[in-house]
Amino acid sequence: MLRFAIPLAATFALTGCQTTNSTADWGRTTTYNRTVLSGQTIRIQYMHDLSADCQSNGRPTLKVATGATGGTITFRDETGFSNYEASNVRSKCNTRRSPTAVIYYNANPAFKGQDFAKVEVFWRDGDVWTYNLNITVR
Repeated sequence: MLRFAIPLAATFALTGCQTTNSTADWGRTTTYNRTVLSGQTIRIQYMHDLSADCQSNGRPTLKVATGATGGTITFRDETGFSNYEASNVRSKCNTRRSPTAVIYYNANPAFKGQDFAKVEVFWRDGDVWTYNLNITVR
């Protein structure tokens, strides 16, 4: 399995995908640092699992391993565009929407300061990624 995480500067989101390849980056742990205003919601990350012919392999399952104290972590099933580099065989998939699993952080209106959460991503092939979320709430 080969996975990609590609930053989207405009939204501070990352797209993660999972594909079939024996050179997998198994058990990936990634830390995200984000800032949000008190009482507002920010999209942290979205993930899709596409094959080389742009077919969805299904969304990963998301679980909060460590909950935030100054806000809440929520998950949504949505659709969105992938952002593969032109050199990736899946770059042709960037022109169509595909199913995504999305992580959001909802800051409590009365909270300002540092918050932390940990999310586990369970891929259909049995791999598990860990996302450490460092959130500054202003």
